[in-house]
Parts: sequence; structure tokens; C-alpha cells
Amino acid sequence: MQGRSAPTSKAADRDLGLTMPFHHLPRLSRNVRLQRCGQLFLALALVIAVGSCSGEATVPEKTRVDLDARSGSVPIRAGVIDLTTPPGRTLAAEGWHLPGADHASPSGLWASFTDATLWAPSVAGAFEELWLELEVPDCVPTPYGLEVFLNGSSIGSFSLEAGPTTLKAAVPPGLGHAGMNLVRLHGDAVRSPAAAGKGADTRELGVRVSEVRLVGEDPRDGRFLRIRVPADAALAIECRDGASVLVQDAQSFLPVGSSEGAGQVSIDLGAQANRDLLVCVWGSTSHLFLVSKWVPVNLIVIVCDTLRADILSAVDTPNLDALASESVVFSNSFSHAPMTLPSHTALFSSRYPHVSGIVNNGQEVPPSLPLLSSWLGSFGYDTRAVASLGTLWLGKREASLDRGFRTFQHVRGDDTVGEESVVLMDEVIGDLSPQRPFFFFAHFADPHEPYRDTASPPLKGLIRIDGEVVGEFNPRDAPHVDLTADLAAGDHEIAIECEDHDIRVRSLHLWSDEGRRRRLDYEFAEGGLFQNVRSLRAGFHLSDPSTLSLETFVGDVLDTKEARARYMQEVERFDRAIGELIDALKGADCWENSLVVFTSDHGEALRDHRLVGHVQNLYDELLHVPLMIRTPDGEAWAETRAALEEARDKIIRHIDLVPTILDVLGLPPLPGQMGEPIIRNGDHTLIAETHAPEAKRDLFACRDDAYKMVYRPDDQTFTMYDLRSDPKELRDIFQERGGERPRWQELLRTLAENWKEGAQGGVAEEERDRLRAMGYF
Repeated sequence: MQGRSAPTSKAADRDLGLTMPFHHLPRLSRNVRLQRCGQLFLALALVIAVGSCSGEATVPEKTRVDLDARSGSVPIRAGVIDLTTPPGRTLAAEGWHLPGADHASPSGLWASFTDATLWAPSVAGAFEELWLELEVPDCVPTPYGLEVFLNGSSIGSFSLEAGPTTLKAAVPPGLGHAGMNLVRLHGDAVRSPAAAGKGADTRELGVRVSEVRLVGEDPRDGRFLRIRVPADAALAIECRDGASVLVQDAQSFLPVGSSEGAGQVSIDLGAQANRDLLVCVWGSTSHLFLVSKWVPVNLIVIVCDTLRADILSAVDTPNLDALASESVVFSNSFSHAPMTLPSHTALFSSRYPHVSGIVNNGQEVPPSLPLLSSWLGSFGYDTRAVASLGTLWLGKREASLDRGFRTFQHVRGDDTVGEESVVLMDEVIGDLSPQRPFFFFAHFADPHEPYRDTASPPLKGLIRIDGEVVGEFNPRDAPHVDLTADLAAGDHEIAIECEDHDIRVRSLHLWSDEGRRRRLDYEFAEGGLFQNVRSLRAGFHLSDPSTLSLETFVGDVLDTKEARARYMQEVERFDRAIGELIDALKGADCWENSLVVFTSDHGEALRDHRLVGHVQNLYDELLHVPLMIRTPDGEAWAETRAALEEARDKIIRHIDLVPTILDVLGLPPLPGQMGEPIIRNGDHTLIAETHAPEAKRDLFACRDDAYKMVYRPDDQTFTMYDLRSDPKELRDIFQERGGERPRWQELLRTLAENWKEGAQGGVAEEERDRLRAMGYF
């Protein structure tokens, strides 16, 4: 099982799939610095062999990974970058409107910033001119100034009119080099056609480039791969027909090794430990393999639904305490929304809810929205999930956050207790292959409402059909009850009752197998859904004798004074479940070499501000959530742990988690991510929001370590709290001190106005029925 260094006694193929397109490199304002604070993602040696080669790799006792099998290399053609094709677009580095939702263009790529960069591959670096086929849009002022840089040096400035043109720039001797060359285009400005009155396109555009050509270049086909080099690495080339290999430093672009010809050679990369390198391979029959003793890092994300941060100090949680002892514990971590789906979507897409458009439970997650699951899957990760609350999936597959997971499992029913979820999680762990790194999302519904009572004696609930008892249940455990009964044709009555305590029936579904399974209508004779009753009775009719299937979700009625005690029981129940999960991961060798992130999607009001539940407001009891990050074992991760420790008291936003994860794993950023890696971020302002129709009204908030400001768009009023002197947010100080955060007022008004114009928070009626059973709407 994944998690330990591979044994050195024999080789094993490990399918990693390390596709790293160049358009996802970090911003060039960082001097194209690809080195990340995270530790080794690739491992102790890399072998590049040829598909027609024979014999074993030169380092036979290390794990061998077929990178090409997972599209780990990107096809290139020396001297020509055709940006109208998908392979050519992979060489777009920064500052482009890349293909995707509303961005695809069959005639090239539009620059999205005044600086746009791309990579130009060369076999020998002997090209004499650089030609650009480009177009200046009619929405920018002309003449349009454009300066062209090659490998950091200017090779010409041009004054261009609107329309297509061919730009030719001479390349001084010695400026071009073999391998990857960096081309930068610096334009006067970017402007949207809408701003210029030229249509509805709101994208800011610079020039559009369709082709780049290095004149004088040998037009050979090849491939490239970006790798991170650990200690004691070597590049082995085995080739029967001949190949040319060049290795460059990804920061300076200087060559660090090369080889050309047939046979077996080795390039020593020992001096390049912890550096990112670019490998160009010229030769159509070449094949790439990774040989390593180090197993790539797994990712485990554990989310406990509805867990407020401050409750952990009041509850006995030995398993969470043990996790905390191995982790960096962050004291100021916050969700962006007090609802499950909007919060999880913000976490996994690194986008605010008002940006992703997911602001209510039950919405479809658009297929164009980049998610961590799909992104890691594109790099060869085996993506698995077990979820415990129905707000994370819809009736149709891959229409919610289940998209991108190879398997996304949940126990039948929309609300599952931890011990049931752990059974599924254990099955997933047993199915993980040692051939691939994995991403495992483990979601627990405890302590989400209904708060189950595991400490008190059970209550006796009965289900009767036509007066005969057909089932029993304990309302204090809020069970999902499934049963069947063979019935004659005619009128029938079902009763759900508890003699000693009020109950609340959250859902009731009846089916018959008359000819085919069909849903039955019923009429209430006593009580109704979501009513506090001792007995609920409903009548239904069968045209023919059939087997009745009944599903109901029913619990006891809770006095709000009991909310905190019940909630704490739920937290203890979750703690037992996460303990079982961690034991299973450790027993399967999936723990030591895993990055573990533990958090919650939002908190819960427990009579704070005279409320119980979540959704309706933006107080800290709903937004402040726990966050623990555990790095893999070993001294190699000491620097990462130290960097995380430095940020433990900063404001950490959920949108920062995906950038942090990818940074630590050494992978490119998620396209369009709005957060920043915790390791490198500064002091941020939290933006939080909740929205109708699930909430009573839209609310937007800004928060830092000193103040919180909340805006109500419906009456255009603000409230403000001094969090240092008033951490429970009881005294509104906006009238006296609102001027201390003037930019917040403008920001919140703008967010609300923009959302009003493009609001899309609708929920289908069939999804509302499910959500009502889970306590929403």
C-alpha cells in the first residue's frame, strides 16, 4: 500500500502521470521561479529510455514509472509554436486567455495582460529571426506599441495598427539557446471590446498570437517534461536508434546536462538536488520513465461538517488531539459560507462563492469550474471520495462535487453517521493501488443537525401499516428507516408514532412494485412533514396487490436548550470515527507519506445570538473552523513545516487551501485559483457571504484580525464589530468606527451589486425536497 519508500529489492511500475503544461507556471514576476517551498514530489532518479530500447534501466533496483503512459510529456516541434492547436497552447506560459469556458479561439490566443509569455523550443539554438503572426484588436488604442523580449533581452520595439500582421525580429548571435527559450511580449495596454463599445466581450485583450516561428531552426519533433530533482539523481538514456536530450535549469534556463546518440549514457544530476529542471527529448521513438525509491506524496483531505473551532477545547477528542500533535494547527481559519456546498466548492475550486456561482445547496456545479479532484487526476492521482451528507451530490452523476473523482461513494440516505461512513472509507483504502499516488476526500456529517443522542436511554418509535406494527426505531438516533410489506389491493394507512416524546418526520417516500416500481402519492390524515407530533398518519391506495417499500427519516424534537450538549455528543462520535479512519490509513501504510488536511466547512450556532443552526448569518460561530495540516514524515519536510508554523496565527481562508496543497505537492496552480499558498501569503481579509433563497436574505462580510463588517443589500445597512474587545460580536460599532475600514464599504456594496446583476442561486424543486429533510429551507 502507498505510503512508504518502495523496496529496493525489485522494481515496480508506478503510474504517476505528471503532465505539467507551461501555461500553469508561476507568475513571471517571480522570475519564473519554479522552485517551491514544498518538498520532493518526484524522487530519487529519472530514467529516459526509448520505446524500442532493450535491457533494464541503469538503476535497476529503483521503482520505474512510465510517464508517457499518463501523458507526462508534452509534444513539441522545434522552431514552430502553433497557438491554434492544443499542443501549441501548452507552450503558453503566462498572461493569456487560455482555452476553456468562453476563451477558446480557433485562430490563436489573446493576451490577457500587458505582459504575455510563451516558450519556444529549439534543438541547437541557432535560429536567426523570430517571426510572430499576430493581430491587434480594434478595442485597444492605436498605434499599439509592442516590445518583444527573448530570454530576458529586448529584440525590438514595434508600432502596430489594428488588424493582422507578421512581425519579424532579428535575434542577436548567442541570445537563443538549445532547449526552451522564453519569449515575452510587452504591450501598451489591454482593453475589453465591451469597454470600447465593440460588443459584449468583457475580457481584457491585448494582441492575439496565432504562430511563433524561429527562422533557421531545425524543425524536429520532440517532447518535454518538467521535473523536480531530489538528491542523488541521475538521468539515464537508453536508445537503440539515437536521441538528443537536453536538461535545463527551469529558473535560469542554463543547460545542466545533455546527451546525443544511441546506446546507454547517464547524466549526473546530483548537483541539482531540489531544483526544477526542463528536459527536452528530440527523437520520435523516445520514451520517458521515472525511476525512484521515493513514493510521491499522497493527499488526504478530511472534512468534519458543521464543526465550529471553539468547541474542540470543550469536548474530549483524543483522536483529534493526536492528529493535532502531529500537525500545524491554525488558530484563525475561516470558511467563506455557512452552507455545505458553497463552502466546499470554495475550498476545492479556490474561488469565492459569488465567483463560482455556487451560493446555495442543491445547485449544479458547472462543468467548466476547475476542481482539485479533476486537476490532481490529470497528474495521475487516483482520486477517491466518501461523503456523508447529501448536499455534496445531486440526483445525476458528476453534476456536483463528485465530478473528478474516480469513485465517489456514500451510504444510502442523505445523512450518514461516522461509524457507517468509516466502513466505506475502509473499503476505499483497501482498494488503493501502490502503483499511483492518491487523493482521498473523507467527509463526515457528524455533528450536522439532526443532533443525535447516544447517551440517553432510547425512545420507542413504531411504524404501523393498517394498525399492525411493521417496524421500530429510536427517534433519538434520527434514523433512516427502510422496510417493505406485502399488501393487498385497496386503501391503506401508515402511522409513524412515539408515545413518549414528540417526533418530526423529515421525509416519507412510498413505492409499490405494481408492474414496475413506481412512487405512491399519499394524503396526511394526522400531522405532516416537519411538524412536531406524537403520531403522523397518511393514507394511500394500491390498485393491485404489491410489495410496498417505505423510506422515512425521522427524529425526536429537540429543546434548543439541549442543543449544545447534543452537539458535543456528535463531536465525540465524530472523534471516534476519525480515529478509526486514521488507524485504517496507518495500517495500510497510507499515512506516513501523506499530506493530511483537516478542516470543517462551517460552524454552528448553539443558541449564540439566540439562534441554533447555520446558513442565516455571518457570525464567527458559523465561519471560524478548525484547520490542521500534517506534512509527511521525515526531515525532508522540516522546511515546509517550519514555514507553515510561521503562518499558524494568520487569517487563513478556505480558498488558500488548494493553492497550499498544490504548492506543497510541487504541482502547478489550479487554473483561476483566487487564494494563495499559506506558506507565502500575507495578511488577508476574509470575504464571507450567505444567500437567498436558502438564507432569508443575502449578506456579505469582510473580516480581518481586528474587525468584521457585514452588509445587508436589502436595506443597504452595515454592522461592524471590534473583534478584539467584543469577540462574541454583540455590539455594533459601525456608526462610531465604520470609517476605519472605508474600502470595505465600497467593496461590499460592489460585491452585492454585481451579484444582484448576475444572480444564479436557483435550486431545482426536487433538490429542495432533499434539502428540507436535511434541515435546510
